[in-house]
Amino acid sequence: MNCFRSRDHYRRQRQPQRLCIETLEDRKLLSVNVLNYRYDQSSSGVNAQETTLTPGNVNAANFGKIATTPVDGQVYAEPLYISGVNIAGDTHNVAYVATEHDSVYAIDSNSGAVLWHDSFLGPGITTVPTADTKSLTSLTPECGITASPVIDPNTHSIYVLANTKEVRADGIHYVYKLHALDLSTGAENLGGPLTLADTICNDATAADGGDYTYVSGPSVKGTGAGSVNGVVSFNALRELSRVALTEVDGNIFMAFGSHPDIEPAHGWILAVNAQTMSLWGALNVTPNGDLGDIWQGGNSITVDANGNMYAVTGNGTFDDTLNADGFPILGDYGDSVVQFAYDPDSSPTHQNINGYGLKVVSYFTPSNQEVLDDEDLDLASSGTVLLPPQAGSASQPNLLITGGKEGTVYLMSSDSLPGYNPAGDQVTQEVTKMFNTIYSAPAYFNGRLYYAIVGGHAQAFSLTNGQLNTTPSSVSTDSYGYPGSTPTISANGTANGIVWMIDTATNELRAYDANNLAHELYNSDQGPGGADALGKAVKFAVPTVADGHVFVGTQNSLVIYGLLDPHKQGNGAANRMFVNAAYESILGRAADPAAIASWAQALDNGASRMALTNVLTHSDEYYSGIIQGDYQRYLGREADRPGLLGWTAAMRGGVSDELLESLFIGSPEFYLHSGGTDRAWVDAMYMNVLGRAPDAAGEAAWVAALAAGANRTSIAYNFAASPEREALRITSDYSNYLGRSPGHGDIAGWVAAFESGFSNENVVAGFVASDEFFSRHGAV
Repeated sequence: MNCFRSRDHYRRQRQPQRLCIETLEDRKLLSVNVLNYRYDQSSSGVNAQETTLTPGNVNAANFGKIATTPVDGQVYAEPLYISGVNIAGDTHNVAYVATEHDSVYAIDSNSGAVLWHDSFLGPGITTVPTADTKSLTSLTPECGITASPVIDPNTHSIYVLANTKEVRADGIHYVYKLHALDLSTGAENLGGPLTLADTICNDATAADGGDYTYVSGPSVKGTGAGSVNGVVSFNALRELSRVALTEVDGNIFMAFGSHPDIEPAHGWILAVNAQTMSLWGALNVTPNGDLGDIWQGGNSITVDANGNMYAVTGNGTFDDTLNADGFPILGDYGDSVVQFAYDPDSSPTHQNINGYGLKVVSYFTPSNQEVLDDEDLDLASSGTVLLPPQAGSASQPNLLITGGKEGTVYLMSSDSLPGYNPAGDQVTQEVTKMFNTIYSAPAYFNGRLYYAIVGGHAQAFSLTNGQLNTTPSSVSTDSYGYPGSTPTISANGTANGIVWMIDTATNELRAYDANNLAHELYNSDQGPGGADALGKAVKFAVPTVADGHVFVGTQNSLVIYGLLDPHKQGNGAANRMFVNAAYESILGRAADPAAIASWAQALDNGASRMALTNVLTHSDEYYSGIIQGDYQRYLGREADRPGLLGWTAAMRGGVSDELLESLFIGSPEFYLHSGGTDRAWVDAMYMNVLGRAPDAAGEAAWVAALAAGANRTSIAYNFAASPEREALRITSDYSNYLGRSPGHGDIAGWVAAFESGFSNENVVAGFVASDEFFSRHGAV
């Protein structure tokens, strides 16, 4: 075997992601399908049908990362899950992932393979840039799909709300569309998509926010911010949909608020018939004021057993002049918990005070609302959780809990919210400034509420007879950075409770014993050699636990955790065979006996194969193989020692493979070696990089560009980093490491991964550490 590796083995920028493409066998388990945010409409955060994961097997020896699937943008939306979906004639357990780059992915939960991928972008259609939304400290660098989708098995659809910027002849349009995608194919269902709102703004970045033309979308009567002639229109640029979508009675509900207090904006709730894809309801919580954003840290609109719906608003106008029934006469509900219901007596032309199709039926506003508004202490920072009857008392069995930036926790009867009383709040229990601030919703399980507040530890509080004990029953040893964590709990009924949380400050997935948070079962930094590393976490990310797996969206991937299969990890002689095969595949030589013995022992003791392959692909020996290959391929000679040492140091310091390749191609030596003319150089570049002769138009264009003074290295980089080149490399990797061609969708998925920054070292490490590679070179 040669001492250097072919360029087709390698990838782009070196960044600290970890990639594992290990495949687990299909499981047939009784587990819940996750169709909406946090499992149920009460937002309890509990999957009580998890039969695989237990406090006994969730540990670093038995549990870890089994797949990382690259995606094209940040994953703010919670991943959803359905088992037994028929896709292209095969049955798959599927995780559905939406990104801020306006994409949706269906991903096999066992292998991490992309089954289908939809993008809502196209010619003249992009995501909405941060510069346009002015969300410079919040959602960057783009806004696309932020709200968690919802799945309706009856229509076999996943409903996704996408925000786009569309450049047309008549101006720049900002558009919200609701898509109903077929679960099996990703095709639009039910005549979708539905354009909810279309707003023209040609000067979005202007200091005054710009001028708006409302092409389409809902509107309500009012004199509030942005109103024109007594009408407040939905602004598709200034409104942000962060709240998870909710389905009730065959209707999709969506909530909106401003990008950070950029006006004109209001808190809106829109309702669409899931079958007909028609907008029938619009409720504005500040029609005669401003703001009242509904964002809730991504938490959903919650729904009680009677179909009543609840949302929380943020800073904005509250009208403290009440009518005879105790409601604000102008319909403005800033910093309030709002219960709303259907209003069949209203219509777009015959509206109630807040809009049509929906109406406010009860509410709660803290007595210090004016202080909350003045000091930017939004009540809407965490949303609501509806508690089961056993948590309440005989007189108040149905309770709702919420809390905002002030850190105060409110418990109240959800049957009829207590309204507004300037003399004091008429709630069931109010714990003033229980925390410094609250950005995340709690989870409720077995008589306890679980919180992880920014700057504090994860804590459990008992809740008995409708009263919250403010002394925690257990506390984690570690604390959480901004914005805290929204917990998920997995259990089998009331047994085997595990609390799952993501710390965005340390980029860790953590698991605790629900009976004692001081007992940390697992965190993703425990994996040997960094094999379980999560990658860069996303603010407000929520882990999804289903069917023995934990799904976490990051800034550029879906990471899947689960139980490790000891048979596929291998042992003894199989591990020795694998170690040698890894050395040969990555370094081009057999492993020395000491290395085989050392690494085989580590694998026998529970180390992951990724621990070995990551060491090899980050070694100077590996880098020198790449460099020797480039010298041979582009200059037709061996590397001189100074060049080899210099380039090895450069790669160790972060120079990417593509940049290195481009520097070789752009060098005077390659120019002379290829023939010494611009045309010969272009032809040689095509043949060496893409493996083909240039088309006539491409050849002429690049020769002309060189004649005009274009830089050779820059041209070469366009080729080295092109999708065509990446596709060739991917195909070569499958052949070299797995002995087969890539499957359906594999090339597109990997190209997206490399475009989003996955490194060559970790890609190669992942291929060689995979179950499929092991099965070819070890004994299973």
